[in-house]
Amino acid sequence: MSSDYFNQVRREIEPFFPGHAETVFEIGCGSGSTLAWLKDTGRAKKVIGIEVSEAAASEARTCIDEVVVADIELDSSLLTGYRGQGDVVLLLDVLEHLHDPCASLRQIKQMVKPGGG
Repeated sequence: MSSDYFNQVRREIEPFFPGHAETVFEIGCGSGSTLAWLKDTGRAKKVIGIEVSEAAASEARTCIDEVVVADIELDSSLLTGYRGQGDVVLLLDVLEHLHDPCASLRQIKQMVKPGGG
């Protein structure tokens, strides 16, 4: 996969994204481009990325509010630490890489505020 892939803004999510969200998480945020775009355009107030690659996370730290380096399948306690804080959680091209996506989704669901998505 090209390094450009991790730097792209995923604008195709726009039709599915609410008008505004207080806090948006992106699991597998890469360089943080999509989260930065959401914040820069006023769609999100606070953006937090979770990324398995330290190199990508280092780049993301330059443009988004918070970045955590973690493998969500190995450190599910990380996700429960964000319980009920997110309005939106993005997983763009992530689920197909997980060993047990259903278990991960159960953990991720706990990150979302009531009424979030």
